[in-house]
Amino acid sequence: MYVKTNIEKLLEPANKALIHSGIVVIENNKDVIKEYDGYISGFGATVINMGIKSTLAFYMKDVQELKRAEEREKPYEKPYRSRIVRALAQILEEVNEEKMFKKIIEIEDVNQLHQQTQKIIDASVALKLMIRTYRFTNKIQNTDEL
Repeated sequence: MYVKTNIEKLLEPANKALIHSGIVVIENNKDVIKEYDGYISGFGATVINMGIKSTLAFYMKDVQELKRAEEREKPYEKPYRSRIVRALAQILEEVNEEKMFKKIIEIEDVNQLHQQTQKIIDASVALKLMIRTYRFTNKIQNTDEL
């Protein structure tokens, strides 16, 4: 009997999160901006080197800029690291990226922080596996076509 690993269970939610977060744009069969592959690939290593709290803070740095771009209806004008945290929050069924970030920052118990960190790393591995099923481009999406 085959038992799915934690990461395998997260693959379908990861694919949905890639689309819902705006990393993958399905309309007009757009390719994925190559920077997102780098952001996702570097996430786990950054967690190991800097810790989960510092990594999330770094990846959330552009969240306000992304919100302004979404308000201007130009959310694809450049890649945003905070989309990675948005996708991770969706995989882990958090309300949104900001609430997940706040929840992690407020954890003081080392064991609980380690447990949450492992869940986030597993989700990032699932994202990394799923994003590689799409084609990449070095060009920024033309927002007029979306």
